[in-house]
Amino acid sequence: MAPSGTKHAAITLSHDNGFDSIRLVAAAMVLVSHSFVLTAGSESAEPLYRLTGGQASLGYVSVAAFFVLSGLLIAGSFDRSSSGRSFWLKRAFRILPGLWVSVLATVLLFGPLFTTATMGQYFSSGTTFGFLRNLFFLPRADGLESVFVSHPFANAINGSLWTLRYEVACYAGCAVLMLLRGFRNAAVLGAWAMSFVISAVFPDSDGLGGVTFHIVLLADLFRYFGAGMVLYLWRDRIVLNAMFGWMAMLIVAVAAFTPAFTHILAVFGSYAIVCFGYMAPERFRAITRRGDISYGVYIYAFPVQQALVPLCLAWSIPWLANSVAALAITVFLACLSWMFVEHPAITFGKRLLRSPRTTAGAARS
Repeated sequence: MAPSGTKHAAITLSHDNGFDSIRLVAAAMVLVSHSFVLTAGSESAEPLYRLTGGQASLGYVSVAAFFVLSGLLIAGSFDRSSSGRSFWLKRAFRILPGLWVSVLATVLLFGPLFTTATMGQYFSSGTTFGFLRNLFFLPRADGLESVFVSHPFANAINGSLWTLRYEVACYAGCAVLMLLRGFRNAAVLGAWAMSFVISAVFPDSDGLGGVTFHIVLLADLFRYFGAGMVLYLWRDRIVLNAMFGWMAMLIVAVAAFTPAFTHILAVFGSYAIVCFGYMAPERFRAITRRGDISYGVYIYAFPVQQALVPLCLAWSIPWLANSVAALAITVFLACLSWMFVEHPAITFGKRLLRSPRTTAGAARS
């Protein structure tokens, strides 16, 4: 976990960490996990899903890692922001431009290329327009008109985007809790504990509907986001130790054989992830020195994988063929997204926040 000779690290908000590289590996693992589902029609053959008795998959654990790091970094971002407006502008410029280009490209370019419907049928379909609801994190249609209807995992065009609405909800919850200056530590700890209670009472969201469905999913993911917030708020008291990190990982590995895997993952796995982020070797950190393409990998992988499914089914190991081919194409698209969409948007956002007019407005807000 740690470079030779390194035994301790402190939780800081400097960029001298391996978080971007962790997120990239996590995004790649989501891709690998989805390859089982997309080539077989279910996740029953996915290794971690089988090992944990259906409690979690590689994709789930990877999303958990995203939320842990988000909780840590977003809480810190809130403290550094000059106002609520500044906080939300930073979040918007980071997440929305890449998402909007991805969704629009999917509807306007990808869908027409693969649909079996006529262009008139495709563009007049409520299913197609329903997918545009992803632009604003709204409940949406999962697919596009007559796209991938005969695939093992039929009609799905981008099964990764569902987590984004809950991440934004966690941002909102973080902002509210962090505003409680006098007792925010207790409030965060209470909200985090409540997420465990809800997840224990409702271990599976299948069969639930309405608001209850969304509350259960949000609570499930807040166990990880909240863990990141707790690590941030108690950063002066928590010691990141390489040996403790390895012990935490061992506890998580053993927990895979118990019914409490996800609860233990949220506590001990979160500590291990943050430990590794600060103690990761330089060569691991260097993977993303030229740009953070993890978000691009996450939002583009699923449709690329679906497009490749017919070709991959002809191979003896379809999931492996799908993973390898899709990863190469997705990384290329993610690099384009970072260079021409995400990084310019982040840069523009920073300039906007530094402008005299915005600074004056933030001071009044």
